[in-house]
Amino acid sequence: MSGNPHSIWKENRDLFHRLYLQENHSMEQVKVIAERDHNFPPHEKPTYETKLRDELKLRKNLKPGEWAAIGQHMRSQSTKCAVFICGVRRDDKQVKRYISRYRKTRASG
Repeated sequence: MSGNPHSIWKENRDLFHRLYLQENHSMEQVKVIAERDHNFPPHEKPTYETKLRDELKLRKNLKPGEWAAIGQHMRSQSTKCAVFICGVRRDDKQVKRYISRYRKTRASG
């Protein structure tokens, strides 16, 4: 790992992507695994949340307006669409649930 404390997050982006998104671990589980099994320096859970969301752009969920926009797009398509968030395909039932939940939300927010 390099001397820049911010670069350790980017250097380990693939690890965090795999643990958090592909293997669907909770943030607490990601923290424990990274520190225990990969010698990642200890940090508080809120630091993990901020770094993964803001610096690495890794997130599991979308904002209501983003779901509304996806719903609008899917309704305009003549073929079935798949939804991927950070490269991970979302379950079709889950997508339908979120779209129906946020149908009336404006696509801007």
